[in-house]
Amino acid sequence: MIHYEYLRPTASQFDVQSYIKKAESQAAEARAANLQRYSQMQGIYDEIVARYQPGGGFMAGAEAGIEQQKTKDVSSEIAQTVSSGLYGTTVPSTAAKRWEMDVGAPQRLKLEDIRTQALSQAQMQKAGAIERREDVYPDYSMIAQLMAQTAQQPQTTGVTRYSYPFGKSLSEMMKAGTYA
Repeated sequence: MIHYEYLRPTASQFDVQSYIKKAESQAAEARAANLQRYSQMQGIYDEIVARYQPGGGFMAGAEAGIEQQKTKDVSSEIAQTVSSGLYGTTVPSTAAKRWEMDVGAPQRLKLEDIRTQALSQAQMQKAGAIERREDVYPDYSMIAQLMAQTAQQPQTTGVTRYSYPFGKSLSEMMKAGTYA
């Protein structure tokens, strides 16, 4: 029967200070990268929130469409008024006001509701991202504890030893057929 024993490196073979410096360096790099990603994420969310703010451009196309429809509908109504002989009355002058009450205002209210919901959702996503941020860095007390445990282990050479039964060499055991 063969017995394998792995011999661990000694505390003197394990440079504790260089390991701690390496861990600190890696932690500093990770911290800087995390801060950069966090800053980028904040910038993206700020742009999204600004887009949904009043005047932020989110509804500019829809607003322009409403105004074009208003111009078209009011012009058509005025043309009908002229063709029916009512041009000198108050009907043409109130066409824009009536259109705004009947069509424009409800459409603008729907757009404002959509914009407000989108703004609220963007703000909640930004707040959630801020809340979920966790900065996890190395636990130096745990590293120190592991180093202390390593230093307390018996000094060894760092090689693997093989032991054979009855003091025989491997070649003798193979010749005798007792090697398993």
